[in-house]
Amino acid sequence: MAKILFGAIVADARKKIAGNVFSKSRFGAYVRKKSSPVQPRTNFQRAVRANFSALSKSFSTALTAAEIAAWNTFASTHSVKDRFGNTQLLTGLQWYQRLNRNLHTITQTAITSPPASITTADLGGLTVTQAALTPFHISVATTNPPSAGEYLVITGAPPLPPGRTFIGKRFRIILVDIGTTTQPIDVSASYTTKWGPQLATQAINLQIYNVSSTTGGKGTAYQGSIVLANTPV
Repeated sequence: MAKILFGAIVADARKKIAGNVFSKSRFGAYVRKKSSPVQPRTNFQRAVRANFSALSKSFSTALTAAEIAAWNTFASTHSVKDRFGNTQLLTGLQWYQRLNRNLHTITQTAITSPPASITTADLGGLTVTQAALTPFHISVATTNPPSAGEYLVITGAPPLPPGRTFIGKRFRIILVDIGTTTQPIDVSASYTTKWGPQLATQAINLQIYNVSSTTGGKGTAYQGSIVLANTPV
C-alpha cells in the first residue's frame, strides 16, 4: 500500500500500490513497476528473524510489569520521524525491539529497561576512498569520531556498473567495528566477502552509522561512494 502525504492535491507518495512503486530521487518523484525479489532466506536473515521473534516474545513473558510500564512511558516521550518527516510515537514494545535489534547487530546483550538517553555522537559525514596500495582497496572515514562505547556499522550495496544509480534497499552489513580502529578503515576484504570482486569503473556505495553498546541508540546514517579507478590513486 502506498503512503501518501495529502495537500491541496496529492503532494507526495511512497511505497507501492497496484503494481507501481512511488519513490523520489534527486531529480524528483517517480513511479516504477514493482518487482518481486527473490527471498533467499540466508543464515543472516534467519538470525535476524529469530531475534525479532524472541524479542517480541520476551517483552510479554520475560519482562516484569514495572519494566513494561517503563518502556511504555519511554515510548510516550520519545518520538521518531516517518518517511515524510512527520513526528510519530511508537509503542513500548516497538522501542524495546528497536533498541535491542540495534544491540543484536553489534552483538551486545539486550537491555530490559529503557535507557535514560539514546543520544549518540554525530559522525558528520562519510568519505570513501580508493587506497594507494593497490586498485580496489576501499577505505572509509567519518568526519567526526564515534563516542566511547559506540560501534560503527558499515553497510555496502552491490557494485553498480557505469550509468546505474538506483540502490533501493540493497545495502547489507559488511563490517561492525568497535569504534576504536584508527581511521580510515579498510573495508576491502569485508566488501569482497559480501559482494564478490569489483571491476574498474564500477561505483561502490557505502553507508555508516554508530550504535551505543549500552543503550542501543542509533546515530544518523551517512552515505558515500566512489568510482573505482584502473590504477592506484
